[in-house]
Amino acid sequence: GISRWNIARANADGSPDISFDPGTGANSGVNCVALQPDGKVLIAGMFTGYDGTPRNRLARLQPDGTLDGMFDPGPGASSGIDQVVVQPDGKILIGGHFTSYHSQPRHRIARVNADGTLDSNFEPGNGADAVVRCIGLQADGNVLIGGSFTSYDGTGRNRIARIHGGLTTGVEVPSAQNGLGLWPNPAQFSTSIGFTLA
Repeated sequence: GISRWNIARANADGSPDISFDPGTGANSGVNCVALQPDGKVLIAGMFTGYDGTPRNRLARLQPDGTLDGMFDPGPGASSGIDQVVVQPDGKILIGGHFTSYHSQPRHRIARVNADGTLDSNFEPGNGADAVVRCIGLQADGNVLIGGSFTSYDGTGRNRIARIHGGLTTGVEVPSAQNGLGLWPNPAQFSTSIGFTLA
């Protein structure tokens, strides 16, 4: 046999695919895997390194199993990730035990940009009060989550909730002091954008 640490790829007949070589692989458990349309592989779990390079609980691999250095989560998630889902726009939803991502508060759910940085446009507030174990995408852009939680952002939700998937405007929404307002936020069926001139 061949050694594979916490991740391997099999051929269609179940035999090991030796063209997928993770080197020393992940240094702890991989809980979930997601395949991107370009063939790259997202892995998430309890690990803090991959093939000798620091990667806190989230990493992206090239199709051959080597680490994709263009995807860098920096400090990453503060605790384990149980689910990773790739959105059609290439952004990545993660759920799990963590309470921060990239040193910013994110209670058990977060969205990550295609380069591994935190997507600050996805703001879950207080998030879930216990672990998020699964995430599903709906056709309308909303997100279903399931897990052990009993509330989401301070509202009672017993182990399943639906949340807004966020608004994609194509530009960063400036802060309020710049005179631009967006309401309601998160955006719903009708959204208004207003601004004041200085």
